[in-house]
Amino acid sequence: MKNLAFYIILFGISSLLACSVPPPENNQDEQIESDTTVKGNVTYIDISDPLDVELISEGKIIFEKRCDNCHRSDSIKLIGPGWAGITNRRSPEWIMNMILNVGVMVEHDSIAHQLLDENDVKMPDQNLGVDKARAILEFMRANDLKTVGSKDEGDTKN
Repeated sequence: MKNLAFYIILFGISSLLACSVPPPENNQDEQIESDTTVKGNVTYIDISDPLDVELISEGKIIFEKRCDNCHRSDSIKLIGPGWAGITNRRSPEWIMNMILNVGVMVEHDSIAHQLLDENDVKMPDQNLGVDKARAILEFMRANDLKTVGSKDEGDTKN
């Protein structure tokens, strides 16, 4: 009987908490932010300022070995979209999750699913660890500074 009382109390508290959270507004910018941060395993990335030169070099090597068959560092589309401006349009967490958790992102993230529809091919899993994905992100950040400028100067649209 004590277990039943415990579960009733737990259910009541859960119900109250669920009702106290206001629903999100139907704001496209907020929806985009939600889509860019909550999918996949990576929930927070501490990005360096200034850029990490060693990570950029490692990321460039990985890009040349694994990524440039489908992506270019400019805005021209190959099989997948060009990377220019990506760090101005997407959060670091979204980028990391797209690199590390493609299947989850395409299934649960509206932007990733839209990219799949636009490109007609799902990015293959590269079997990279977090460290290598972080190096690619740093390379992308450096590439964006070179090709499109900072987030404040560059394209902030999706």
